[in-house]
Amino acid sequence: MKTPLITRRQQLSLALSQLEGFTDPDPALEQVVSPPEAASALLWEAFHRGDLTGKHIVDLGCGPGRLAIGAALLGARTVSGLDQDGAALTVARRNAASAGVRVTWHHANVMDLPPLRAETVLMNPPFGVQHRGAEVPFLVGALGILLPGGACYFFAGPGSQTLIEEHALRRGVKVEDRLRSTWPFPPTFRHHTQRMGTVLVDRWILRKEQQ
Repeated sequence: MKTPLITRRQQLSLALSQLEGFTDPDPALEQVVSPPEAASALLWEAFHRGDLTGKHIVDLGCGPGRLAIGAALLGARTVSGLDQDGAALTVARRNAASAGVRVTWHHANVMDLPPLRAETVLMNPPFGVQHRGAEVPFLVGALGILLPGGACYFFAGPGSQTLIEEHALRRGVKVEDRLRSTWPFPPTFRHHTQRMGTVLVDRWILRKEQQ
């Protein structure tokens, strides 16, 4: 089992805050990086539930790699990050090198996944603001590559609650936890003029049943 490189949540949050974000985020893809504190909270929860250290991890829609790199810092056995944006993966590679961790990056669409299998899936998918249901392909992809007994940790907008619960029920997946929090939301896209706002976000944990 790999030894975690970081053993305190404050250290993790600081390390994640030092990583680069998107160079030119695309509003159509809802490319928003998880805030360091929110990302570290999700990863720390997975760490303490035994779903990171020594596990095979996949970060779907990894962007510049914050969740994937955090998983590697917490002792994941292997980590793969997947994104359709090649420019974001270039940043992710720089971030991984800066953090001193190894991550395998895949340039692919979530609807055409390579043959990956995961004990834990991490995601910060689109919230469906621009296109309703944009988070569904990520959810389908995550549950498709998740091994029995594995867990999916991800963020979603509050408006997706019913959709996620119904989807989990249809696929025989247990909703293990949901926690609502407030994220700071700085100007992210070119059309944004507001200095700083906030947004409500749910952190979900889904557990695939053992077979």
